[in-house]
Amino acid sequence: SMLFTTINPASATLSWRALGVLCEQFDEPFAKQLIEESEIVFSFGITVANKLCNENFTHKHWIHHTSDVCTRRLESMNQTNTTQLNQSVEASRWYLDFPSDPDQMWELEKPTLEKPTTVLFVTEFDLQFVQQRGAVGNFVHFPILKGAPDLAEIPEPLTSPTVGFVGGFGHSPNSDAVDYFLREMWPHITDRMPSARFLIWGSEISVRQFDEWSLVPNVEVRGWFAAWEDVVAQTRVFASPLRFGAGMKHKVLSTLVNGRPIVGTSISFEGFDLSHLSKKVMSDDPNQIVSSIIDCLKSDEVCTEYLRQGLAGMGSNFSRRAEI
Repeated sequence: SMLFTTINPASATLSWRALGVLCEQFDEPFAKQLIEESEIVFSFGITVANKLCNENFTHKHWIHHTSDVCTRRLESMNQTNTTQLNQSVEASRWYLDFPSDPDQMWELEKPTLEKPTTVLFVTEFDLQFVQQRGAVGNFVHFPILKGAPDLAEIPEPLTSPTVGFVGGFGHSPNSDAVDYFLREMWPHITDRMPSARFLIWGSEISVRQFDEWSLVPNVEVRGWFAAWEDVVAQTRVFASPLRFGAGMKHKVLSTLVNGRPIVGTSISFEGFDLSHLSKKVMSDDPNQIVSSIIDCLKSDEVCTEYLRQGLAGMGSNFSRRAEI
């Protein structure tokens, strides 16, 4: 097994080596040698793929996993930003050193999709987007794999009136979603249910975000967590008010497979069978999201029904059996 990294620090490389993985920092000479000796190369995300485009893979099988299509995410981000005033730096941040113009971004991204032998897209939306933009290659729809257990029983709802959000806050859609939720929805929830608490989980929360979000009544910034079990043990219902992005959403899948309902926008449920989701579970109307979360906090029956809808929309594609 060979693993290369362009982002993780040397400490991660050392920990992987301790597990028996032969790995090296990407720009080191030994990493170049490992790539040259490999018959199969697997890459994840545009940063790595962009570097690999400079390599000669004529006699190799290069499999690239897109995670999401960056040009598509950038288009939706720019569209959202044009209608917003005073948007935070974190919510409007784009990739460092990557173009913020979609056409320029596509010029950079297109080769990373056409040069690999096989390219994996987690949603049909992303796959159709690149084909409509003229990209040609061996493209495969390959949903996110979560190793989800087949839930024999629907778990009992948590008794505490807690709403959760999970995300990595180096990713601008998550920062925008929390700002949007706190501004447009959370005050209406606490007005009608003063005991409700909003728990914000995830990594890379900036000092500004921590300070500002912590000042909002009934908000607790929890930050990094070790395991999903820790999160669901304290959270009754999750919110996913994403307004832009691409690909499938790990937070939505992980919430459902760990037995908690989630209410979110249409972008949050990309890749799902939407016929199973009512407008109460999936809506782009902030008033409907507010109403659905309050119903979920007040009623165990509603909580269970929302979870059932989410699991039905997710289908069986994410079970351990399906992965194998």
